[in-house]
Amino acid sequence: MMNLNLKATNFELEEKTRDFVEKKAGIMVEKFSKKTGVDWRVEIEIERVKKHSKGDVFRAEMQIIFPGAAKGIRAEGNGATWRQAIDKANQRARREIRDFKEKKLKS
Repeated sequence: MMNLNLKATNFELEEKTRDFVEKKAGIMVEKFSKKTGVDWRVEIEIERVKKHSKGDVFRAEMQIIFPGAAKGIRAEGNGATWRQAIDKANQRARREIRDFKEKKLKS
């Protein structure tokens, strides 16, 4: 039900990172896509920002395309570790999807 495209910038993408991201994205998509039965496309980029005033900072960006959302959902998160960045982006994406569904039900 999910087509995942994962990209790492300025750091090596290890298997444990890929597994963590797949699990997080999979749980989120499964929760919201049970009723649709349609494939969702999830694109995630994790980047280590080297030139930052506080040292290395990780940024995660999620782009989620699903039926009914013309432009899809975009969420971004920053953190001291890649896990924190993914968690923040995931939380924001969940909120965006929930808001989208609520708007859709009202109309």
